[in-house]
Amino acid sequence: DSCQKGFYYDSFSMACSTCSDRVLNAAPLIILSTIAALGGGVAIYNYVYHYDFCATYFREQKEYLFMRMNEGTIVMVTWQIVSGLVQAHSFRGGSSYPFPFSHFVNIIEVFTLDLFVIFPTECIARTTYAYKLAVALLTVVSIGLLVVIIGAITTRMWGGTILRSEGFKNYIVLIYIVLPTMSSMALSAFNCDRFDYGDRVESFMTVDHSLTCQGAYAKSARALAGVIIVIFPIGVPFALLVQLYTNRRQIMQRDTRSGDKELGYIAFLFRLYHPEYWYLPVVDLYRRLVLTSGLLVIPDPTIQLLVALCVSVSFVIVYRECKPFFEAETDTLSYICGKADRL
Repeated sequence: DSCQKGFYYDSFSMACSTCSDRVLNAAPLIILSTIAALGGGVAIYNYVYHYDFCATYFREQKEYLFMRMNEGTIVMVTWQIVSGLVQAHSFRGGSSYPFPFSHFVNIIEVFTLDLFVIFPTECIARTTYAYKLAVALLTVVSIGLLVVIIGAITTRMWGGTILRSEGFKNYIVLIYIVLPTMSSMALSAFNCDRFDYGDRVESFMTVDHSLTCQGAYAKSARALAGVIIVIFPIGVPFALLVQLYTNRRQIMQRDTRSGDKELGYIAFLFRLYHPEYWYLPVVDLYRRLVLTSGLLVIPDPTIQLLVALCVSVSFVIVYRECKPFFEAETDTLSYICGKADRL
């Protein structure tokens, strides 16, 4: 979506809003800041005044807390899918969700961690889709390089390996979260809208009507989008599958939910599932991609809905029959969230 100078596209009101409207401008930032402030405040307070109690509680309730974290992951993934579905459908000319559900979905877009939804950069400087794509990729790569540098320093000082450092584990979690967002940004680069002006016909990028499809910025954006597609929707799931396959025996023979310390950097992937379903995290990752960024490659909005319905129903049935999760209540939550995707 493109807006005139001095305006930005606000996903909450689904319209171009003036940058002088500080309330709407700050809405996503206020939500994230409030959550971060509350969470950080509680964590600091407990660390300072109740450290011994919290440490004991964590040791005793570790498995229970992991279960709740897993359920939170399932809910977050469902939010991403619900948000991604309507974005892909609207991108191809389909309709949005009905009111008031549409506004609820626009609010939870904050949790996709799309920086350009959280921070309206158009109010700071005139930016295009090509710039946004480059900034998004550089941000993720820069964080990765920083993690590697810090990991190299800490392992040199205290031993261990970079792959099994806390920083690298958290970076994998970050990649897991932003994967649908990065994939959607990249796959939006290959569609154009044609406009007939009577004496001429011009094509502009659907994702940014300020860029002509044959212009230099558009060509650069498509080239960069190709690199992102290779790295994220293709490379990341493959890399995770290789790691899971390499460690499949340890995963299948583990005695605890997260397994040995050597598996710590990928434990968040498989600890939701029974040991025999070591491969299912990657399968579910492809489900997320198909129901979000994958729909962008389908030009017909009706076919989009049919594909999304078939995929959602298929996974609901498979998960219901196989019951792949550690706890029965997690199976139930997954079933409910699958129903929400389908609806």
